[in-house]
Amino acid sequence: PTATVSAQVPAITVQPQPRTVIVGATTNFTVTATGQAPLRYQWRLNGVNIPRATNATYTIANAQAIHSGVYSVLVANSNGAVLGARVTLSVQTPPTIVNHPQDRLVPPGETAIFTVTAQGSSPLRYQWRYNGANMDGETNAILTISNVQTNKEGQYSVQVLNLYGTTNSQPATLTVRSVPIIAVQPQSTNEFTGSSVSFHVTAFVTAP
Repeated sequence: PTATVSAQVPAITVQPQPRTVIVGATTNFTVTATGQAPLRYQWRLNGVNIPRATNATYTIANAQAIHSGVYSVLVANSNGAVLGARVTLSVQTPPTIVNHPQDRLVPPGETAIFTVTAQGSSPLRYQWRYNGANMDGETNAILTISNVQTNKEGQYSVQVLNLYGTTNSQPATLTVRSVPIIAVQPQSTNEFTGSSVSFHVTAFVTAP
């Protein structure tokens, strides 16, 4: 009799398996158990019962970061209960760009800096491009171009990658021009109401 009763206690024959999914995906955990019917199921997230998660399969639609954690299931009947293995759901995010590189106007010989701000599951990787071609060794969130000359003019963009996706920034234009130098500033003046007034400035700059 003892063996008969013991045989009717729930036993898990197939444990749920860990999952790694991209944000927005649908996934599920499934358990297979034996024992005297009816079997009852209660899924848990981080040790807390999940409302209405009372079937042998628990489905998560539109997975988000809040769904990440440790899942387990309690299988019970009138003779006892058994707790399944603790398995992890990891919800990962493809990269997205928050702040794109901005256009730069730089005098010859100066330094031009382009930056990008991205978010997504770590690690994020970067690849800067010049006029669509990959730039050797430029794999950080900041691109620094020293001693710029007119041959560096063009469009700069960056590709951001992680294990779950890729995104490309909008292109930013680098323009190399001499900055105007003001030699003679306009001067303050006092005039009578209704009279004409002129202001003058003298500046030097490489045309145009």
